[in-house]
Amino acid sequence: VGSLLLLSAGLMWTISVNRLRRVELVANESQFRSLVNNIPGVSYRCLLDSHWTMLFISDAIESLCGYPASDFVHNKTRSFKSIIHPEDRKMVVDAVRSGVSDSMPYTIEYRITHANGGTRWVREKGQATTPSRDPDMIQCLDGAIFDITDQVTMERLLAAERTRLAAFVRHAPAAV
Repeated sequence: VGSLLLLSAGLMWTISVNRLRRVELVANESQFRSLVNNIPGVSYRCLLDSHWTMLFISDAIESLCGYPASDFVHNKTRSFKSIIHPEDRKMVVDAVRSGVSDSMPYTIEYRITHANGGTRWVREKGQATTPSRDPDMIQCLDGAIFDITDQVTMERLLAAERTRLAAFVRHAPAAV
């Protein structure tokens, strides 16, 4: 009876510890999500593989590209690479590879294709990381992606206006 009581007490203690760990995990996840949701961009962690398999991507991705985060996690429905504009993919791959091989952060600007068929310009800042202390562990990419569509649009309008103004001045009579 005594050993049965001890076994029962040990089991209850184990269950209590597991419940406490679960509660702490939920609280930590809630804090993490709150923090990430206040970042003005998309946060991500993906594997350093040929498809950049997403381990985590913040919910802000949906407002950026029109697809929910759940579509990207473990490439469930699509990979992030699949929404990079086809003309920009090689440049993005090369920039990431260069940053990884130099063990340096990278910053790149490129286009993505929105779910509605439109194009958005983004600036991505990231770097390769090893999530554990084991150097043989698979590397990940951690980073953030920001929508710069309005900025690119304004820069292009300004450049066009400068070109128009320069042409006007060039062709204006000397008296003007």
